[in-house]
Order: sequence, then C-alpha cells, then structure tokens
Amino acid sequence: MALRNLLHGGTEWLAWDVHPSPKGRITIAIATAAGLQEGWLCFESAGEKRRVAPIPHGWEEWPDDHLAQCIADAEVVRRPGAQGVPGSTAPESS
Repeated sequence: MALRNLLHGGTEWLAWDVHPSPKGRITIAIATAAGLQEGWLCFESAGEKRRVAPIPHGWEEWPDDHLAQCIADAEVVRRPGAQGVPGSTAPESS
C-alpha cells in the first residue's frame, strides 16, 4: 500500500490504495456489490472521505497537481450514520 500526503484547496489529504480482502473488514462480496472488486484509491481529510475506482495506474508517481485533480473528481463517501452532505447543515431527505 502506497501512502501520500497532499495539500489541496487549503485542506490536507491523505491518499492510499485499498485492495479488498476476504480476511479484511471489507469482504469481496461487499466490494463486488459496490463495484469495487478491483480496489479503489481513498482520499481522506479531517472532515471528508472520497474514492476513485478502479485504482488509477501509476497514481503513486503522479505530480501533486494531477493527484489534486483526482481528489476534485473523486466520489464523496458517506460515513455510516452521517447526515446530509458534507459541509451542509440541512438533513438529507429520503
């Protein structure tokens, strides 16, 4: 697993690749159901998580501006129990 630190838009992000394992917290069945069986690139800041799937080839060597664009394009991941959209005060409607 590679790990990178990046400052993007005034926010510090960590980036790492995730490979699902039947022995890990995420099972292959869950990853497959979510379309993540090939793994994903995870971005995490103090207040948000994002992901890109599948893992982009060579991301570990990308220049910071390329990785920052990947963060901007990444899917926001809702944490279990989270309400609404990150940064929003309005609750999400069903």
